[in-house]
Amino acid sequence: MKNVFLILILLIPAILSAQDIRQLDIRLTNDSAGFYEIVHEISNTNPQDASGFVDRGIANYHLGNFDQAFSDYNKAIELDPSYSDAYMERGIYYLEVKKDSMLSISDYNKAIELNPQNAAAYYNRGVFYGEYAQYDLAIAEYRKAVEIKSDDAGAYYNLGTDYLTTGMYSESAASLTQAINLQPEFFSAYINRALSYLYMNELASALKDADKAVSLRPQDPEAYSTRSSVYNYLGKYDKSMADLNQALKIAPDNPKYYYNRAILSRNLGHSTEAMLDLKTTLKVDPKFIPGYIQKAKWEVQDGNKVDANCDLDIAISYAKDNPSLHECYCGKAMILAQMKRYNEAVEQADKAIKLRYNEPEAYYYRSKVYQYKGDYSKAIADETKAIEMMPENADYYEYRGQLFFDNGQYGNAIRDWNETKRLDPERSDRMNYNIRLAEENK
Repeated sequence: MKNVFLILILLIPAILSAQDIRQLDIRLTNDSAGFYEIVHEISNTNPQDASGFVDRGIANYHLGNFDQAFSDYNKAIELDPSYSDAYMERGIYYLEVKKDSMLSISDYNKAIELNPQNAAAYYNRGVFYGEYAQYDLAIAEYRKAVEIKSDDAGAYYNLGTDYLTTGMYSESAASLTQAINLQPEFFSAYINRALSYLYMNELASALKDADKAVSLRPQDPEAYSTRSSVYNYLGKYDKSMADLNQALKIAPDNPKYYYNRAILSRNLGHSTEAMLDLKTTLKVDPKFIPGYIQKAKWEVQDGNKVDANCDLDIAISYAKDNPSLHECYCGKAMILAQMKRYNEAVEQADKAIKLRYNEPEAYYYRSKVYQYKGDYSKAIADETKAIEMMPENADYYEYRGQLFFDNGQYGNAIRDWNETKRLDPERSDRMNYNIRLAEENK
């Protein structure tokens, strides 16, 4: 099995985020001040009308008068405790202004309890869940929103975006298509649908959407960055590089574009240019975690294990999320094992497993550490754990077969390599060669 830490990654397309929470009355997007004058007059004329206070609250919110907006929402609820929209708008205030998630979700729940057909409340509750990475819950909310209001392009967009984030690419493309059908110039929907097609390897469709995004916003760097990724997968590297250069021309302070150009340069064999771009990435953003991780990978390939170890230490000092920390710990484990600092390597692998105990890859890395150390019984035990967690992974069987072979357990090696052939027939020639060697040594 290849050492995953040493493999160059492809360009990383950016998923454009779900839309922000929108307000109830879309008239405000055109003239908040004018609308405020109208509803203020209505509120003064009919001070018992809860809807007037909600509308005035929305206008105040758009004008940045947040305390007054909050007061208006509270007045509406006082006048009509069963008014669903008042709770929904106050929920927005709690989340966006007060940053109080408990009060926000409580108001969204109340809005839906009072009016189960309030599509905007489901939408906003979906945004709430999405902000906390509870995508399954967010998807359920958006699905309910479009069930109630089937002409809501924003809800379809957010639904498609969360499908994309969770790897449900066909569902993502379908939802984003609905958004585009309702709003034919929906830039972000074209970007994210291009990524969905890209991940499904439907490259012609991905390129068509990326081209459309560029035509809609020729000064938006994300359009060029996305199309660069599509060109990369198509093997059109000159065009991929040209688009990255254009993205950097528009946004010269964006570290991601330097990072992606570095990856492309390295894949094209331009190692010096790649490292210069990677160093620029970290100069532009000294806390750009992927930059340190990638730099460490290249340093390992170039034999600079000490520098790689230092870069991963810097990445760990900045990393907050489990995936980044996990990758750093796995990388350090491999580097330290190659430096024969085995106890430290095991400690790093243990940290990776503690972070993501249900990830078979973590056990694979610790197995590799034990292999370097010459402790085959522990290496086999960890690789067996990885196989138990992912029994259809041919790589794991091939690697464990090699561990068995190196440890003199030739019968077990033969069984694993036969299983490798079953799972991936394209490896048959190599596995048959290994099996012959094992049979000769039995």
